Amino acid sequence: MITSIDHAYTGSASILVYPNPVEQLVTIRVNEENNAETTFIISDALGKKIVEGKIKKEIIIDMSTWGPGVYLLETTDGVNQGRQKIVRQ
Repeated sequence: MITSIDHAYTGSASILVYPNPVEQLVTIRVNEENNAETTFIISDALGKKIVEGKIKKEIIIDMSTWGPGVYLLETTDGVNQGRQKIVRQ
């Protein structure tokens, strides 16, 4: 169970998630200077993988059918790793 994760990034990767909290569509934007492809996983509070994929610059995910709660976004570009919570209202 996720109890508290704000922003925990290592390295130089910068991930923007907005809007957060979200009702329908959430945008995940990668601010990478080297244009590396970033892999992401979004899991629910129990650790169940909901969606995964790759981001080059930006991706928009429809969360309108997901239940309200806190989801965990994990990202890596092979060097940098990050975690951030996404709140679905």
